[in-house]
Amino acid sequence: MVRALTHPRMMGGLKNFYPQVCTIQVNTPARDELGHPEDSWADKAELVGLACRLSTHTIVLQGHFEQITEEMRAVIDGLHYNILQVRHDAQAASTSLDCEIVR
Repeated sequence: MVRALTHPRMMGGLKNFYPQVCTIQVNTPARDELGHPEDSWADKAELVGLACRLSTHTIVLQGHFEQITEEMRAVIDGLHYNILQVRHDAQAASTSLDCEIVR
């Protein structure tokens, strides 16, 4: 049996470590009246209001979110970030997203 290195109550007490809120969006491309593809981003219902920390090009989410993929994007404080890589820690306590800002 593998024992966790971090106690669940400790993770709940890290509010200051995750000071921001992140929403993950999914793209469901549509076509305009001329048939050209258009991006249509919408919030992924179960991935809204996630506690996070943003540093340069990495977003660390408090929690294990296997459903996040590189085809999605993150939104923090109105700024959009393309997700380049998703990484999970060994304790299933956090999820890291390597990102680039969308301009």
